Amino acid sequence: MSQENIHSFPGFAKGKLKPLERDSIKFGQFLKMLPTAPLVDIAPNYAYPIDGNDQVGCCVVAGWDHLRQVVTGLLTGTPQNFTQDQLWAFYRTQNPDFDPNGTADTNGPGSSSDNGMNIQLFLEWLQTNGYILGFSKIDQTNELQMKAAVYLGLGIITGVVLDQIQMAQFDNGYWDNIPGSPVDGGHCIPIVGYTGTPDYITCVTWGKLLNCTQPFVLKQMDEAWFVLMQEHVNHPEFRNHFDLAGFSQAVNEITGGKISIPVPPVPTSNFTKNKFLSFYVNTPYYNSAETCFDAISIALAQAGILSDMTLIGALATARVEVGRMYIPVRENISQTTANADYNGILGNIPGTNDGYFFRGGGLPQLTGRENYQKYGLVNNPDNILDLGTSARVLVQFFKDHGIDTDCNNKDWTTVREKFNGGTNGLGLFLSIIGQFLNVL
Repeated sequence: MSQENIHSFPGFAKGKLKPLERDSIKFGQFLKMLPTAPLVDIAPNYAYPIDGNDQVGCCVVAGWDHLRQVVTGLLTGTPQNFTQDQLWAFYRTQNPDFDPNGTADTNGPGSSSDNGMNIQLFLEWLQTNGYILGFSKIDQTNELQMKAAVYLGLGIITGVVLDQIQMAQFDNGYWDNIPGSPVDGGHCIPIVGYTGTPDYITCVTWGKLLNCTQPFVLKQMDEAWFVLMQEHVNHPEFRNHFDLAGFSQAVNEITGGKISIPVPPVPTSNFTKNKFLSFYVNTPYYNSAETCFDAISIALAQAGILSDMTLIGALATARVEVGRMYIPVRENISQTTANADYNGILGNIPGTNDGYFFRGGGLPQLTGRENYQKYGLVNNPDNILDLGTSARVLVQFFKDHGIDTDCNNKDWTTVREKFNGGTNGLGLFLSIIGQFLNVL
């Protein structure tokens, strides 16, 4: 990449070099199964630092910093970023003479010492120096694999070739492919979520979240990488969907035995899937109950609140709300009745169809405009019918209201009262809890 392309738009430096043609581990080989990813996986709205990428071609290290910020924030509750001095040190791994205090005429920003970076070379350096456990190549043309990687890993690193039109689109909050626009240069962006409808993926670039259309991804993304961190390995539900032992062996082989990833034992749960499914053997509910168990288990683990008691509480809640089929449904109520019953409450706008649009939905029977807004579904309320989305919302409601603590304290009446806002369904809920506890 020429210096002109890195710095072609003042205040928006780029700096991703062309992908290397060298061996890499393939992410898809180590997926045990595609996770039950929701239709919507909202990107966290953190304050993302620009990391010097407004003046320097350090988009690769900025992308890594933003990815780490998201993963640590979602899995530990505390987003972590590197200092600017650390980021400059990373940049110097491929630009050894660069000095951020220099000038364009010496060795500073915009100089011949500011040459951008190659993503794969940087990931190899991070792995060798213990910042990450490993990395693998994602097929960026496979939308299902891309979304599975984003959902499972909470984010991925990608490289794109920007056209000049993208600089005009930036202020509008999206990037789309426009045929005929001249090429501008390579850029590194982490993907940290996706919107569902419309079908955008969400990246971080130049300090803010930005949506990318699927045509942009297919036409202008030339590489994508899954980055494995210790925080991933510490979560058992990640290991349930990713062949960590096989991946560790592949890393060991491709590095000539220099790097090995410790594989922790898979934790066991007293309330196993088989125990749960024992209530539904030889019934028409078995298959849907099984997929619901998987979705809720994953959502609890990713929220950091998985335990025997929270799993029992969440499954019993879903059973009371939607019945034995464990399938997300919309409340069976007429438009006239819904608009009358829910008129002007729960954030619904009086005198509108909000009551019907935002009637009970999904495993949690989410109700009201304000709740659909809170969980990112106000523009597409029927997305609550997606099992992964429903499970995520139910679990997040548990976490938001401290219901996970009530479950672990076995205060089952409070669990139901907090979730329902009253005692509707309490008798059935307590009966199901008792059945589940009896098989522990």
